[in-house]
Amino acid sequence: MSRWGISFASFKKVCTLPRLANMRDVLECVAGSEEASQFRWRGGEKTVYKKVLPKLPYPPSKLHTTQEKVSVLLQTALGGLPIGELKADASNPSMELMTLWPIAARTAKAIADVQLDRRDGGCKSGLDLVRALQARTWEGSASVLRQIKGIGEKAYQILDAAGISSLEEFSKQDYHRIQMLITPGVIQAKRMITEAKGFPRFGVQVRIEKEEITKEGVKVHGAVEVELKNLSTVRLDKEVRWHCSLLTLKNDNEYIE
Repeated sequence: MSRWGISFASFKKVCTLPRLANMRDVLECVAGSEEASQFRWRGGEKTVYKKVLPKLPYPPSKLHTTQEKVSVLLQTALGGLPIGELKADASNPSMELMTLWPIAARTAKAIADVQLDRRDGGCKSGLDLVRALQARTWEGSASVLRQIKGIGEKAYQILDAAGISSLEEFSKQDYHRIQMLITPGVIQAKRMITEAKGFPRFGVQVRIEKEEITKEGVKVHGAVEVELKNLSTVRLDKEVRWHCSLLTLKNDNEYIE
């Protein structure tokens, strides 16, 4: 528990997650942790939170407990929706989110580690949430562009409307176009493009080397190659550490390695 910085109560909740837990299960576990219980409902919040539910990928069925509030707050931020939409008279969702990010990240890491330790195929959901919380955006969302310094909610939405919705697409742009779309200075536009090129882009190739029929069924021998596609531009220094994890599952999500 001290490894992740979570309480015993939160760890017990992590250990009771069902096998093959999906993203909703994992998200509810994070939102229901003891550490997240400090984010209580305030006057007028349920009304404004209810308005964003149709925009969320995993909306709670009701808005009653702290768990539902935390789930909505996290999903709103991960989806790149304006946090101001959750502001009521007596609340400050931006400040709450600043406190919530590290709590959610620690709990999600605990979930993924426990799932991996028990060889549970549900670890894919756990690892996906860990990655989303570290980047503070859902994978595949145009809001990944907010990881570039100087790009906020309005800027990434303008870029998305212009067909630039990923870090790779952004890195291929001419700085004149970036300047025209979101009006930074020339030096800042060039710096943004350089920063986008510094994010790692991995490629995976799977090769089947041999197949044999046994009493248990068909045994396949294969090899997996992981490639860093942009080695010449990726940012490599003491301040940044990149991690690559390879997870293999069967088509029914049964854990392999």
